[in-house]
Amino acid sequence: MDIDEEDQEALVKCGTTKGPFTIRLVRKWSPLGYDRAVSLFQRGFYDHSHFFRTVHGFLVQFGISYTDEDDLLELADKTIRDDPQLDPPIPFEEGIVSYAGGGKDSRTSQLFIAYDAIDSFGQELWETPIGKVIQGMENVKKFYGDYGDMPPWGEGPEQWRIEEEGEEYMEENYPLMDKFKTCKVKVVYPGNRELLSVETKDSLTDFAIPKAVGLGTEENGNYLKTVVSTKGASGILTLKSDSITLIGMVGIAFLLVMICFFRKKEKEVGKKN
Repeated sequence: MDIDEEDQEALVKCGTTKGPFTIRLVRKWSPLGYDRAVSLFQRGFYDHSHFFRTVHGFLVQFGISYTDEDDLLELADKTIRDDPQLDPPIPFEEGIVSYAGGGKDSRTSQLFIAYDAIDSFGQELWETPIGKVIQGMENVKKFYGDYGDMPPWGEGPEQWRIEEEGEEYMEENYPLMDKFKTCKVKVVYPGNRELLSVETKDSLTDFAIPKAVGLGTEENGNYLKTVVSTKGASGILTLKSDSITLIGMVGIAFLLVMICFFRKKEKEVGKKN
């Protein structure tokens, strides 16, 4: 199967203290941002870290890790260039995922999920969407936010203290703030139309992705092909597997043989009568 890396997408399913959610990351939206985010999710950078900035009606922000892997921290700390917005740009709305930043080419590891369609989102160079929450947004909206925004706008955590004092600072001073459990990543490629069937509660019709894509994982060096196709506003994902297709074909063939057999029997009975 020919794989175009430019078309690569990924499903990132994360457990949290309020329940799971799934992000679909789209490389075409933001190639450099996508590559960095996928790498960090795959290596467990976000696992067990806090959603340290939760402002309902605005955003939830994360991306300060508690990992002790120096090379992973070094990777996460390196800035990447800004990806230009698409034309027309991906609209910011509830569930859109983007990098937080502080200037030109300042993106590192911090991401945010939009709680609403805020007009100011997407105006900064670093705020190019990289994906969208497609399942579990109801859990993301349950994250504890009563501490308010970070200082000076609220009494939430100070980022520099999280970086210096780690998880202990958060647990001691902000015990109610939610955090990740672990995340799993599946790489996705368009145009691959095989496999199973799953159902999602959330509609995908407003999510600008190909109508059919393949979900891929690597097992023992072999590419495990999977497909997802959207079906209207119901948000039902249909996946078909080679094995299920084969079983269906065998079943149809068996049914045709039985029909022919009984028709032959009827003719024989008619001749005897």
